[in-house]
Amino acid sequence: MARRRGIAVQCNIRIAVELRDHVRKEAKQHGRSFSEEVAQRLGRTAMEDNAFGGEAGRYMATALTTAFVRAGTSAADGRETNLWITEPKAYDAAMRAVTRALVSAHPGISPETLLIADSFKNNLASQIVNRPRKQTSQKSGRAA
Repeated sequence: MARRRGIAVQCNIRIAVELRDHVRKEAKQHGRSFSEEVAQRLGRTAMEDNAFGGEAGRYMATALTTAFVRAGTSAADGRETNLWITEPKAYDAAMRAVTRALVSAHPGISPETLLIADSFKNNLASQIVNRPRKQTSQKSGRAA
């Protein structure tokens, strides 16, 4: 007899003690049972697999995000992401780290790859030049 979708079923799995302890701690912080926390995390992983085109895409997205956050945090002297994300110096460091990660993961650099990089550079320069400028107040000299 086939089970209907949406009905919870029991699954027995074996996981490392350290992972179990981590999930227990997270479950407590989120106000969920251990089982609810595991189900939430498995569901999120399945959604990420779909969004990122499978495990390989999810891995790449995670690698790029990790490079971005680590480099930005380092450039911002260890401050949390939400505190440096709007600072040009830290953001630039984070952006360079993502670029390095993309290049290092590239399956085969070719002349076309260099054209893509050059096109990116030109697009970025165009966006900077064409960015609306903040108007300044003539009395105070500060941005309005």
